[in-house]
Amino acid sequence: MKKISKLNKSTLIFLIVAITIVSVLAVSGISYAIWTKVSEDNQELNLPIADYNPSEKYIIFRGLDEDNNFSDVTGKETVAYAAVGYDSASLVAEVIIPSEYKPSDDAEAKPVIKICNSNIGTDSQHMFIGNPIITSIVIPASVKEIAVSACAEMSLLESIEIEGEDEITIGDYAFANCPLLQTFTCNRNVVGARELYLMGSNL
Repeated sequence: MKKISKLNKSTLIFLIVAITIVSVLAVSGISYAIWTKVSEDNQELNLPIADYNPSEKYIIFRGLDEDNNFSDVTGKETVAYAAVGYDSASLVAEVIIPSEYKPSDDAEAKPVIKICNSNIGTDSQHMFIGNPIITSIVIPASVKEIAVSACAEMSLLESIEIEGEDEITIGDYAFANCPLLQTFTCNRNVVGARELYLMGSNL
């Protein structure tokens, strides 16, 4: 009788230990499964990566009135914007000019229709012309005019892409004297002389 009792006691202990181990493994398995599911869900989040433009916050804009003049000078209503400069302190060399701009979150977005330089001050690091870091520029279909010498003398500029199909005016020397320029893509009808707006750019 003693042997049977001892055996039953040993069996009981074994069963308790076995049940404990199985319970721990089951909980761990469930936790792992939940963690794995959460991890997989996180990997499938729809982030706006394709629309993110890291260069946009370094582009400088000025408002334009209905006559295409700077609205902060004329005092007239701003109906559109011009991209007038780029902060050379930026480390973002691939510039994508947006098709519209709004100065604040609660402001109305208005189209970017022009690229030009502006007498923002004497600080040349805030101009497109002579910018020392830009390697490529993508210009949206909303832009109707690129002014005289707007993007000239960029020492590292290699590529220009002008999107859209509507007519665009490109002023003389707009991309002149850009020695590394290798690609100029534009399917729009251009008002302007190619030999002048690309003068000295080896294209």
